[in-house]
Amino acid sequence: DMITARGLGDRVNVEVDGGIGPSTIAGAASAGANVLIAGSALYRDPKGLKHAVDDLRARATEAFSA
Repeated sequence: DMITARGLGDRVNVEVDGGIGPSTIAGAASAGANVLIAGSALYRDPKGLKHAVDDLRARATEAFSA
Protein backbone atom coordinates (compact mmCIF):
# COMPACT_ATOMS: atom_id res chain seq x y z
CA ASP A 1 0.00 0.00 0.00
CA MET A 2 2.83 2.40 0.83
CA ILE A 3 4.46 1.83 -2.55
CA THR A 4 1.18 2.44 -4.37
CA ALA A 5 0.36 5.52 -2.28
CA ARG A 6 3.68 7.06 -3.23
CA GLY A 7 3.22 6.27 -6.92
CA LEU A 8 6.23 3.95 -7.04
CA GLY A 9 4.47 0.83 -8.28
CA ASP A 10 6.33 0.56 -11.57
CA ARG A 11 9.74 1.55 -10.20
CA VAL A 12 10.10 -0.57 -7.07
CA ASN A 13 10.70 -4.30 -6.83
CA VAL A 14 9.48 -6.16 -3.77
CA GLU A 15 11.63 -9.24 -3.17
CA VAL A 16 11.08 -12.27 -0.98
CA ASP A 17 14.21 -14.33 -0.42
CA GLY A 18 13.86 -17.30 1.88
CA GLY A 19 11.05 -19.72 2.50
CA ILE A 20 9.78 -19.63 -1.07
CA GLY A 21 8.38 -22.98 -2.10
CA PRO A 22 5.26 -24.58 -3.57
CA SER A 23 3.12 -23.73 -0.54
CA THR A 24 4.33 -20.12 -0.12
CA ILE A 25 5.02 -18.69 -3.56
CA ALA A 26 1.41 -17.75 -4.40
CA GLY A 27 0.94 -15.96 -1.09
CA ALA A 28 4.14 -13.97 -1.55
CA ALA A 29 3.13 -12.97 -5.07
CA SER A 30 -0.40 -12.08 -3.97
CA ALA A 31 1.03 -9.94 -1.17
CA GLY A 32 2.88 -7.82 -3.72
CA ALA A 33 6.27 -9.45 -4.17
CA ASN A 34 7.42 -9.39 -7.77
CA VAL A 35 10.88 -10.90 -7.25
CA LEU A 36 10.79 -14.37 -5.71
CA ILE A 37 14.00 -16.16 -4.74
CA ALA A 38 13.78 -19.92 -4.28
CA GLY A 39 16.74 -21.90 -3.03
CA SER A 40 16.34 -25.13 -1.13
CA ALA A 41 12.86 -25.76 -2.56
CA LEU A 42 14.50 -26.25 -5.94
CA TYR A 43 16.88 -28.93 -4.74
CA ARG A 44 14.47 -30.72 -2.41
CA ASP A 45 11.90 -31.51 -5.08
CA PRO A 46 11.90 -35.31 -5.44
CA LYS A 47 11.03 -34.93 -9.14
CA GLY A 48 14.17 -32.94 -9.83
CA LEU A 49 15.36 -29.42 -10.49
CA LYS A 50 13.55 -28.90 -13.81
CA HIS A 51 10.23 -29.95 -12.28
CA ALA A 52 10.77 -27.63 -9.32
CA VAL A 53 11.54 -24.64 -11.55
CA ASP A 54 8.61 -25.33 -13.86
CA ASP A 55 6.23 -25.86 -10.93
CA LEU A 56 7.26 -22.72 -9.04
CA ARG A 57 7.18 -20.64 -12.21
CA ALA A 58 3.66 -21.85 -13.03
CA ARG A 59 2.43 -21.14 -9.50
CA ALA A 60 3.94 -17.65 -9.53
CA THR A 61 2.54 -16.86 -12.97
CA GLU A 62 -0.92 -17.94 -11.85
CA ALA A 63 -0.71 -15.80 -8.70
CA PHE A 64 0.51 -12.75 -10.65
CA SER A 65 -2.38 -13.01 -13.11
CA ALA A 66 -5.08 -13.54 -10.44
